[in-house]
Amino acid sequence: MVPAFDEEDGIEGVVSRLSGLALSVPVEILVVDDGSTDGTVATLERIAPRYPKLRVIRHDRNRGYGAALKTGFASARHEVVVITDADGTYPENQIAELLARIDAGAEMAVGARTGPEVEVPLLRRPAKAILRLLASYLAGVRIPDLNSGLRAIRRELVKTYRPILSDGFSFTTTITLSALTNGHRVDWVSIDYKKRQGTSKIRPIRDRTAKILGGIVEAEEWEVAVMHRQHGSATAACTRVTWLRVDSGAADEMINDFVSLTLPALNGIRGFCSASLLVNREWGRAAVSVAYDSPDAMERGPARSDGKRQLGDDIIDVREFDLVMPHLRVPDLASY
Repeated sequence: MVPAFDEEDGIEGVVSRLSGLALSVPVEILVVDDGSTDGTVATLERIAPRYPKLRVIRHDRNRGYGAALKTGFASARHEVVVITDADGTYPENQIAELLARIDAGAEMAVGARTGPEVEVPLLRRPAKAILRLLASYLAGVRIPDLNSGLRAIRRELVKTYRPILSDGFSFTTTITLSALTNGHRVDWVSIDYKKRQGTSKIRPIRDRTAKILGGIVEAEEWEVAVMHRQHGSATAACTRVTWLRVDSGAADEMINDFVSLTLPALNGIRGFCSASLLVNREWGRAAVSVAYDSPDAMERGPARSDGKRQLGDDIIDVREFDLVMPHLRVPDLASY
């Protein structure tokens, strides 16, 4: 089974290599397309006549890596399912070794990325090592690879723990810990790991946020134009956020006015904590966030109607929030 989301660069090669494996068991190649918006679907349609064992299931929207796996396990025609990624990183030629471990009694056989040729991005290695050590401590056994995407699994194992399995990338982590802490046999096979083809879809923070908030998270990249802190916030802190339309050609002028006019005025307000200005020049949007010690301090700040005089006439919306988690650890771009 191959979950795929926007993998037009790698999916054809993966299907080709899977089709070329000489396995002494009945095989289907099940690709679960998780709402791809690139050429993944077109590629699968083009190559389908060449690979009679290929079957494709499509999600109407992107639902997440774990959701794609759940769909695949529910639809698979055999009792043992091998999962691998669509980006060409995993060695499909070692699938036979994983299946041999299943035949020997394992309920899950995991391809551990501990071989001589493993290309994991340097920035991810410390976090992966810490998580692996913590998981090993919790499980009481050494875990060589916690979240490898190449593994053979009995469908019954997934069925047992399906209610707690995530729709995001933590699916493999959860099934690993669930199996180990509940007495299921898990075997490990050392494998290599290549550099991926295409762009990584791993977004653990976004996935976790979506799960906590119970919805779909969309992320955008904005320029942090100004960030200024007068002092740390109190327990009852709150913030007023103003969204504006901004002419991209006038963005620098607005930033200068915010630094030279708005911040000095805010600094004079008792209970003012911090302020930031984010700009998206491509979309012609800006967002101003001003934090105060308390609702009373916010009332002493500029009124909503004052925003038009200070920030411009084209205000889209103004909202007030409790400040649940203040975290400002970057150098101030404006300080007084």
